[in-house]
Amino acid sequence: MRYSEKRFQNILYRLAQPLFRWAFGFEVTGLENVPDEGGALIASNHVSYLDPPILGAASKRELFYMARDSLFKPGPIGWFLRYLNAFPVKRDKPDRSALKRALELLESGKLVLVFPEGTRSWDGTLGKPHLGVGFIAYHSRVPVIPVYVSGTEKALPRGKAIIKRAKVTVHFGKPVYLDDLRAHPRPREVYRLIGERIMAAIAELQRRYRR
Repeated sequence: MRYSEKRFQNILYRLAQPLFRWAFGFEVTGLENVPDEGGALIASNHVSYLDPPILGAASKRELFYMARDSLFKPGPIGWFLRYLNAFPVKRDKPDRSALKRALELLESGKLVLVFPEGTRSWDGTLGKPHLGVGFIAYHSRVPVIPVYVSGTEKALPRGKAIIKRAKVTVHFGKPVYLDDLRAHPRPREVYRLIGERIMAAIAELQRRYRR
């Protein structure tokens, strides 16, 4: 990304928080759980296309995240995704290039946002995690921060195209303890177990904060 583009991106990020506060009564809790430096995996529930920009505005650091490859077409959506630090991932099969990109970003000290369920929920019910989130957490060995987003499903529900005003909250939880699972002798099994533990942490935040 050229310097001028990066500067414009930084301006967008600075404008995002006050804009979202005005539009949605934006509220963030638990931000102290996000490391001030170094790589970390931010794992969130997913209910709306608004989730990535909302989480980007909520974070105190720049976020990078995966988005469905079919969205990266020429036009405003693809352009906007790239300005949100999104990179493409194939959803119909394991995408080694996307996983490699996530690990490289984490190794370089970046925050990477993942949606373990892999798609948006229709009604807010949490789904099962894909193995990819366990793979990334296992091989990166960075802190995993669970997040629960509430209200975006009302502001822009799945299947709708018009944004409505709604109260939106973002809750960052404490890092998920995974050291015991990282010693597991069967990697594929441990990917599943790590994903389930991350989803359990998100579910606990949902029970605590769901409106």
